[in-house]
Amino acid sequence: MPQVGSLQELVDLIVDNLDEDRKALKTCSLVSSGWLSRCRRYLFDELVVNIPYRNRKRRYWINGEKVEFNTMTKFNGLLEILNNPLCTFHSSITQITLQGSRNPNGRAMTSTQKNWLTHILRPKYLSNWRNVTALKFEDFDISFEFEHRNGTTWESFLSDATDPIFIEFRQRINRLSFLYISTGDAIAMFDVLNIVSRFPGLQELHLGPYNPHEEPEIEDSDSADISNYFDLEKLLRIPGPSSTNLTVLDITTEVGLWSIFPSTIVWKWAIHHKLIVNQLRVQVDMMTTADFPSFAEYLYLLGASLKDLDLSITFHGDFEDVDSHERRLTKRKSRDLLGTFVEPQRCILDRSIGLETLRLESIFCYDIRNKCPMSLVSPSILFSNLTGQSLAHVEIIIQTDAPESEEHIDCDAENKDWSNADRILTSFPVLKSVLVSVYVGEEHEAEGIKESDVVDCFKRLLAQSLEKGLLKFGQ
Repeated sequence: MPQVGSLQELVDLIVDNLDEDRKALKTCSLVSSGWLSRCRRYLFDELVVNIPYRNRKRRYWINGEKVEFNTMTKFNGLLEILNNPLCTFHSSITQITLQGSRNPNGRAMTSTQKNWLTHILRPKYLSNWRNVTALKFEDFDISFEFEHRNGTTWESFLSDATDPIFIEFRQRINRLSFLYISTGDAIAMFDVLNIVSRFPGLQELHLGPYNPHEEPEIEDSDSADISNYFDLEKLLRIPGPSSTNLTVLDITTEVGLWSIFPSTIVWKWAIHHKLIVNQLRVQVDMMTTADFPSFAEYLYLLGASLKDLDLSITFHGDFEDVDSHERRLTKRKSRDLLGTFVEPQRCILDRSIGLETLRLESIFCYDIRNKCPMSLVSPSILFSNLTGQSLAHVEIIIQTDAPESEEHIDCDAENKDWSNADRILTSFPVLKSVLVSVYVGEEHEAEGIKESDVVDCFKRLLAQSLEKGLLKFGQ
């Protein structure tokens, strides 16, 4: 160990060598807040609480050896630490992460597990967590939580007619996340949106729903009648965000799984309450015929307020070999529909005149067999419809696992389209960078396909951007 000149340097050295162990709560509890340098407090900023299971062990492999621990024992140990008057890490915590169980087969729980959140969301703890500004729920079945597992706790935590400490804690939260949240039906999503309205200080809202069913309950159709999906009147009765400071909306589903999520629920809710954000991140498996019109309408509502758009619609993945004919047809229909929404006169981005950053993923691909781009939409038409003059950064993620690559591709037309897109991009007066990130699928890596092959192709097609020093490549 190197020499240190003071006790503080020794403490800093110990902390720096803890690596991942610094996240262990028992380690945190031994670190006095008076000893911990302010520049290192972020290392202890997240408290993660897992749902406890009686008579159930979790298994990990560490250095080749199997390690088991009882989740109930660990949970009780956490409570002992939190209740200890010598516990000093409360003030370092800035984010609380509560991890439930999305396994439908794990719903039958003992009474000990039933009210586990009651032991965590207590006024005693919440009053100590005065620096907590982020709250994250992972792997929750919200509807089941309300009805069976922690209903009383949720009611107390979300009610305004309860302990003022609950209200003060909710007011401090500016970043709320629901990740891997079960939304097997519209009602489950309604429950999530109801919770959002109880946090008046929100600046960021992150929604990560998933459909727990192997087959989608929501079937796509040629009709965009949303009454086939959910009760619109009931949705519009759900309160909107009470925060006037919300600037970030993020909707991300589990990419690669066959789980149609009716995102139109969120779009209609946001439109009704005039939810204006500056940053919008949308990463979904696909959009149905009911989702696209609502999404376009929401983008129209945002207009010039939208500064940062991250859009990924994954119409494909690593599971093409098991896709049924019906699934492929649904994917094709959704892809074709996306194309209609970037056509002139109805482009979903033609009102986004304040856009400064645009990130597009899974919309432009590279076909290995034909050695040319494969675009789900025309890049030149898409960029030509960006009528604003503030575009500064463009990021395009190119994938080689192109969907249905057996289709005939007109490489000459594709190359010409990209050359036109290059000319359009370089005409934006404040453009600073065009970042092209290349993802080579595992099956193509095994075939000897190199990232440099794709990079060379786009260097040729985006020659003007390259010449002006705008073009960059990343992973």
